[in-house]
Amino acid sequence: MKIQVPCIAVVGDRSSGKSSVLEAITGLRFPVKDNIGTRFPIELHLCPTSHGQDATFNVRIQSTDSSKQEEFEVNKDSFDESDISGIIDAAEEAILEGGARFSEDALVINMRGPGVPHLSLVDLPGFHPPQEDEQSTSDREIVDHILKRYMAKCIILAIVSAQHPALSQKVLSEVQRYDEDNTRTLGIVTKPDLQASSIKNESDLMCFVKSIDESVRTPTWGWHILRNRSDTEISNTNEERDQKEERFFESGHWSNVLSRNLGSQALRIKLNNILLDYSERDVHGLSKDCKEVIAECKDRLALLGEPRPTAHELRTHLEQLASRFHNLCLHAIEGHYDDNFFGGLFPERGSGWFEDNRIRKLQALLHDQNQAFAHVIRTKGSKRIIIPKTLDVSQPQTSVPTSLQELIDRYDFEEPAKIASKDVVAHLQLLLPAYQGREFPGTVNDTLVVKLFREQAQPWEAIARHHIHLMLSVTEEFVKKLVYHITNPDLNTFSRIVAKIVEPFFDMKSTVLESKLQELLYHYKSGGLQIIDAEYRALLALKRQKNGHIDQVRGPFEKRPQESRKEMGEMNQVHGTFGSEIDDLIDKSETYYEMSLRTFTDNIVILAIENCLIRDLPTIIAADKFKQMTNDELEELASETPDIQEARQQQQVELASMKECLQTCLKWKLMRE
Repeated sequence: MKIQVPCIAVVGDRSSGKSSVLEAITGLRFPVKDNIGTRFPIELHLCPTSHGQDATFNVRIQSTDSSKQEEFEVNKDSFDESDISGIIDAAEEAILEGGARFSEDALVINMRGPGVPHLSLVDLPGFHPPQEDEQSTSDREIVDHILKRYMAKCIILAIVSAQHPALSQKVLSEVQRYDEDNTRTLGIVTKPDLQASSIKNESDLMCFVKSIDESVRTPTWGWHILRNRSDTEISNTNEERDQKEERFFESGHWSNVLSRNLGSQALRIKLNNILLDYSERDVHGLSKDCKEVIAECKDRLALLGEPRPTAHELRTHLEQLASRFHNLCLHAIEGHYDDNFFGGLFPERGSGWFEDNRIRKLQALLHDQNQAFAHVIRTKGSKRIIIPKTLDVSQPQTSVPTSLQELIDRYDFEEPAKIASKDVVAHLQLLLPAYQGREFPGTVNDTLVVKLFREQAQPWEAIARHHIHLMLSVTEEFVKKLVYHITNPDLNTFSRIVAKIVEPFFDMKSTVLESKLQELLYHYKSGGLQIIDAEYRALLALKRQKNGHIDQVRGPFEKRPQESRKEMGEMNQVHGTFGSEIDDLIDKSETYYEMSLRTFTDNIVILAIENCLIRDLPTIIAADKFKQMTNDELEELASETPDIQEARQQQQVELASMKECLQTCLKWKLMRE
């Protein structure tokens, strides 16, 4: 960030004496071209140095086209007041290439040296009166762009020539256009000594100024009068020029005009006071800007860390990174989002802003992702949905919160096929003879319960594996964002930590979690069923009651023998030999499925994701790892690149500069008080 100082724009009609005004202020000779005038902006930045310090003189072309390479440049360790004119003429050939009459490219002149005034000025192309305006449309557009660029923000010196009627000079209306509030304009009247001048004394001056003020307005800081150097005085020194001007204003009725409004020396004093007054309006803002830049520099230097040329300093740097990583990772897992890494309440929108904000608030995303997994495996985890004989319309439908829908959409699995209960019964009727064992007549082999359960639970493995991969992806992305945050702007260390520590960690965890998944699936795929008796009996009873199977089994035996045999015969005609037993088999399988699904879902979330992945995240970057590394390994992992060293040096220079600027502002305040 650069703090802007007031710049003075010198504007006027063509041949109004702008060059003479610039000479009076700076003591430098500007080229005088009555028929052409200034054709591109000329910026002049002057800065005093202490006696004994070397003077510097730099001239360059600043193009408005960033792709354009300008070769014109002048660098000197000394300069003469007459150098400016020749350099401007030489630069004009480079700027106005191809026969152009005007250009928006600026000639920038920087001068530093003892006795040089502290000023920034810009000479702009002169206005052409409407009756003499031979500019083409394209030329006028270029000039308008130049004027808008500078007059909209600079202090304006409005040059009015006494040779011509005031109201015929275009500069007055243009100044009013760009300084609408009349807060930054000083009027300069030139050429009062020429024969054609309408100003011969104080009375004429008052009439001249009054004619302007009545039709336009009085400039912010009023009017000032200068005498231009005549053609016969070209060889005179600046001191001789000032002396002649002083004698001119001491003669006749000029002595009745306030001396502070006459001559070059008074103008320089007035401009100095104007700059002080103008700066005073924003001195509080300047101090505030300095403090903000100082704070920013300190933050950047803190991110860059201390220089680390030795192995000890490299290890210390990495241990500090490990400490920050551990703390922020714990905060993310525990849901404490106070650090600026986690973003504000309303993060800035941009490409992927929502995804980035969600990943940084890790615990919130993990919770929702697990909820999405539980919903998907509950609704898509069975191979088929067996539609009971009677639907329970009173059972509420599962609703999905809007916040989870985007996460649920990441599980691209097919909906289970729907099959009627009677079709399942018919299918199992065909299988029962092949599965008969040593059961009592009228009962079925419970092996079919296990077979039916395992067939129904086939989708669990794919859904659970997909969920594990999603959680690996989410946590890896989170860790990379956190590593980038603690190493920024050291992209070299970031990329090395990711390649040598982060990615190997998640490769290892992928293998561990696949092994854990197979462990959690083993019981359901191959092991014997383990049933919690009390819970199972209670759920099975509810299932039978819901499906109406209790009445079918118990009802016939509660009647007289003849009636019971008759009803059992009717049931066998409907369901086959094992009708009611098959219904009971389905109820048992579904009951065990529902119990197991809850357990499996919890196991994936807790035993797999939480215990095998999440709890180990803070240890990915641990200080103990760096204590065991060799010097070469430390050098490879965290050595500074030249870019980082240069960035630190730039921040240190800017910090020192801003501190000096702040001290200057404070001293200036004390002086003004």
